[in-house]
Amino acid sequence: MTIPQTDLKKMERSAEYFLNGGDLHILVGNVLFRVHSFFFERDSAKFRDILTTPVSPSQPRPGSTDSRPMVVMNCSPSDFSKFLWVFYNPKYSVYSATPAEWVAILKIAHEYEFLEVKNLAIRGLDTCDLTVVQRIRIYETYQADTMYLLPLYATMCMREDGPTDDETEEMGMKTSLMIFRARERLRSDGSKSPLPNGVDESEVFRMLYSFLGVNPAPSNTNTSNTGASSANTNGHRDPQDPNGKKNTKTNGTRNRSNSRTGGGGNGAGIE
Repeated sequence: MTIPQTDLKKMERSAEYFLNGGDLHILVGNVLFRVHSFFFERDSAKFRDILTTPVSPSQPRPGSTDSRPMVVMNCSPSDFSKFLWVFYNPKYSVYSATPAEWVAILKIAHEYEFLEVKNLAIRGLDTCDLTVVQRIRIYETYQADTMYLLPLYATMCMREDGPTDDETEEMGMKTSLMIFRARERLRSDGSKSPLPNGVDESEVFRMLYSFLGVNPAPSNTNTSNTGASSANTNGHRDPQDPNGKKNTKTNGTRNRSNSRTGGGGNGAGIE
């Protein structure tokens, strides 16, 4: 990809996250952020690969100046500000956000491989007032670990009624078929509900593991870590180096279906 040129005069400094002592300049849209590279090197494989790649003495490190920012694409400045809040939260262990804000954080964390932030966002969403189907859709979209999805699938399998038309549309055909088939197998005696005698939650989990083609793990059936009990009742794009070449050292697979270009800058683009 050819990194587009930026009209530096149009850039605005972030009112909240253009920080004294920051050593990493990031451009999102036309808003320039100056933050600490420590968090990005520590928590993101994609940023780490760019920030730790040796450069020639005559060439500044990507993101080291406001005239050579790293360019983050496919998110808004406001969403990126909320993402940075995870690192700079003044209330330390108190993380309170709306569902939409957690989803924005989750999206960025997933695209740029901030694994711990991704898990934090999922735990945050577990505390929000969302239906089981909404959680399934969000967690599948951003490839949440199976440990978060299994209790939600189990809830859909064990409840009295199968997915409604609206729920089927929201979950998509693949997930809906898996749930319908699991429900049918669990009720192989032909009864609609409740589950046959002798069928407990552990058997539901074992069946779902089989349907998903994954190996059971003890931690994956621990519903206390996933918010499943509340759910029962309420219902990548790769970095670019300064020359615009794809960085092949990153983990994960490029999702070509989501590829878009945007933003700009005389710097390294991260899509």
